[in-house]
Amino acid sequence: MQVIHLPYPVKSNIIPSKIILVLGFFDGVHLGHQHLITVAKDIAQEKKLPLAVMTFDRHPREVYANKSNFKYIDTIDEKAEKMAAVSGGVTDTGQRRASLCGFPNAGC
Repeated sequence: MQVIHLPYPVKSNIIPSKIILVLGFFDGVHLGHQHLITVAKDIAQEKKLPLAVMTFDRHPREVYANKSNFKYIDTIDEKAEKMAAVSGGVTDTGQRRASLCGFPNAGC
């Protein structure tokens, strides 16, 4: 398993091939998240492509609605560890920033 912490802006092609990507916030990595990752893993195996799981360091409402009173279940490292246990693939922890959002008033 490989964990990649992506800063913004991304200056190079991190994964130079086609992949199956599962994208979500995944706080808690509960059974629904685990099922989604497992289905993507099955698809990746069927298509003979690598699986990547991407999550973020902050809740979308923190970025887009300037809300900051969130209590997270897991730290970013705990999420990455749990996702890797389910996926066995690449886990990417992208960091949301104002420039990434593309919205000057997003509160990032």
